[in-house]
Amino acid sequence: HRVEERVGHMSYEGLDESGMVRLTEKLKLKKAPGPDNLPGEVYKGLIKDEVCMGVMLDCLNGVIEAEEVPESWTKSRTKMIKKIGKPTWRDFRPIALTNVSYKIFMTHIREQIERHLRINNLVRENQIGFTEGGRIEF
Repeated sequence: HRVEERVGHMSYEGLDESGMVRLTEKLKLKKAPGPDNLPGEVYKGLIKDEVCMGVMLDCLNGVIEAEEVPESWTKSRTKMIKKIGKPTWRDFRPIALTNVSYKIFMTHIREQIERHLRINNLVRENQIGFTEGGRIEF
């Protein structure tokens, strides 16, 4: 079977004010920002202003309509995080820092996909990995 036949058509529900508030509440604060240097605290403040909220919603929903992400979302800043132990180059691991607006948008998209999969019973009962609350125990 082709993926399209099994999954079916997925409609996108635009992001509204309550969704934006919910998504920004999930943001972890005091985290390093992406290339735009706007931390999560900025977004939590912006949603309190009606005009800023409207602009943010228009931008994020416009990405779906345009079917193209802003170029800034394709960029990241790589930081090296030290592991515990001796300070050699092997004791560091890279992390990619992306813009918070990208994280908000992708969280919304992920939730849309999860909802579609759940409503259409496309996740098997024995699926543990990559599911909310799923974990493998030994």
